[in-house]
Amino acid sequence: MGDLFHGPGFLGTNGNFLADLGLFLVGGVSLLMTVGAGLNLVFVLWLMVGPYIGEVALEFGSPPYPPGFYWVPTVHGLIGLAAVFFGLLMVVRGHEMQFLPEALRFNNYKPFMRVTYGLYMLATLIGIGVYLMWFVISPEPPDYTNWLLMPLA
Repeated sequence: MGDLFHGPGFLGTNGNFLADLGLFLVGGVSLLMTVGAGLNLVFVLWLMVGPYIGEVALEFGSPPYPPGFYWVPTVHGLIGLAAVFFGLLMVVRGHEMQFLPEALRFNNYKPFMRVTYGLYMLATLIGIGVYLMWFVISPEPPDYTNWLLMPLA
């Protein structure tokens, strides 16, 4: 088995099989994560922002829905937005872009990454609460099919 990993690679370079396999797998994971981030952005814009504007922002407090129908998605959106901004800050800071103010040029990433992940997981849990509030607790589910059919452009 050791000979397989340390034998000649398959990319036509001087790298061994294990080095070529590692490069191939890391590239695949990076591609999949990029595609996942893009799909998540489309999902958020299409299935969250549109219905939020149509069902919550424009109708805040209107019957027949309980107050939680409006407050739960609002809290979910604010926490999710904070998670996105922290994530973007991590990316911008990680690339050491010089346009950041001096106060945001930190070297210890771990606390910020933990806060970002915590906010992301909290937004995910509250998102489950949005589903329960809209489709289980509310007397009638919202009809936002017109938002789902709108093009993103």
